[in-house]
Amino acid sequence: MSFFPESARGGRHELKAGTSLYWEHSALGKLDHAHGNYLLYFDKVGGVSNQPVEIEIYNYPFMDDTRATKYAAYLKDTWRITERVTANLGVRWERQHSFLPEQSYAGSSQFPTLFPAGTFAALDVMRWTRTVPRVGLAWDLNVKTVVKTTFGIFNHMIADDFATEYNNNAQSTARFRWRDLDGNRNYTPGEVNLDLNGPDFLSITAAKTNVMNPGLRQPMAKEVTASFERELMQNTAFRALYVFKNRLDDFTTTNILRPRSAYNVPLTRRDPGPDGVLNTGDDGGSKTIYDYDPAFRGAAFVGQQRQNSRNSDNYQSMEFTLTKRTSGRWSLVGSYWMIKNHRWLTLIFDDPNKDHFALDDTWEYAATANGSYQLPGNVIISGYLQGKTGTVGQRTNVFRAVDPDGGPPLAQLGTVTLPLEPYGQRRGPSINILNLRASKRFSLGGARRLDIDFDVFNLLNSSTPTSITWASGPTFGYASNVLPARVARLGTKFSF
Repeated sequence: MSFFPESARGGRHELKAGTSLYWEHSALGKLDHAHGNYLLYFDKVGGVSNQPVEIEIYNYPFMDDTRATKYAAYLKDTWRITERVTANLGVRWERQHSFLPEQSYAGSSQFPTLFPAGTFAALDVMRWTRTVPRVGLAWDLNVKTVVKTTFGIFNHMIADDFATEYNNNAQSTARFRWRDLDGNRNYTPGEVNLDLNGPDFLSITAAKTNVMNPGLRQPMAKEVTASFERELMQNTAFRALYVFKNRLDDFTTTNILRPRSAYNVPLTRRDPGPDGVLNTGDDGGSKTIYDYDPAFRGAAFVGQQRQNSRNSDNYQSMEFTLTKRTSGRWSLVGSYWMIKNHRWLTLIFDDPNKDHFALDDTWEYAATANGSYQLPGNVIISGYLQGKTGTVGQRTNVFRAVDPDGGPPLAQLGTVTLPLEPYGQRRGPSINILNLRASKRFSLGGARRLDIDFDVFNLLNSSTPTSITWASGPTFGYASNVLPARVARLGTKFSF
């Protein structure tokens, strides 16, 4: 709804108000697996490969039901204070609600003692309500130059499956040590002690071990921008833009029943280097990993709770853009931007194994150019070229229960994964891509016309990696994804 007052004090006003209403329903179901509702793990033990070590058990079959509602309303005033100064003043109200309806679970068909049947009452999981401001100001210094600035607060939107963690009808997983006593390389009942507080227990992920946090704060982002825009000549303009974004109160899950102080069993392990094999030329030094005290073993000491991080993330970016609007048969837009990240890779330091290289302090860069040229016969050729920073990461290593050097094994944890260098130490090649298009319009009389487009994406057929594995081992440095191969496309559009 918009309103334009005929007269107002201090300038002209344009008022706008609106709402958004969302009702969201998320459901996930899994059937029994023909081979069994579990996954078996094999690893190298004592120098011998493919030895049985662990079993992961699932609560199939199930069908969960999770709901969320999101209501919002806003009011905005575009206030033309003078002929040269315009302010945009806004306020936004939001109410978000995540909940579970009543539902039933028939129980695990294969492991009913681990995952018994039950009927579960409706549950109110989280309600967030917040009002946030938005402010913008534009100042025309002269007919060719304008300066703009904005400030805004943006709420984190609750996910439609936010309540799933507390849904006893959702997927649950339990992990145990496994010994293949009959040697058939498959699970046989009796080979695992399925007591959740027994000696074979490793971990469990289930609603019954998740603890709601009624004091969980809604994450937010604060954003400040400033820009300078200038017409350099007819149809050509330059813009410089600065953006500062601060993210607050991001949350993650932590085990509140097993405190950091419980990780009091230090073990020394050697870094095998990128190849993941000890006693080769790329080996690193010794590292200390921590197991937890056996007094905190078992499901009785698993209480996962979402908690807010005490740290905040900051991002700063600068963008420079040159725009030449269509004139004299051609147009061109070129831009260059850079971002300085200050991002915490670990949100809560609930065990000392997470203390290593937990901050992303990297820079990112990109340059783009896209333009078009009109050939004789009303054929338009256009292109898009981009070059940007390649994939960024850090080397990690998975230290397994058994020490290849023969030292004490991990008694409680199955594995410990450590980052072994600062984030950004590993970088893939820059990602460059070129797309081209040729288009032609045919007039068929009256309002009828036919458009034909021919596109070539990734013209140079670049296969630059877009994600790379940096975990020590045989796949270190392997690309797990690359740019899509060259694609040609012919399209037509008929208008009448």
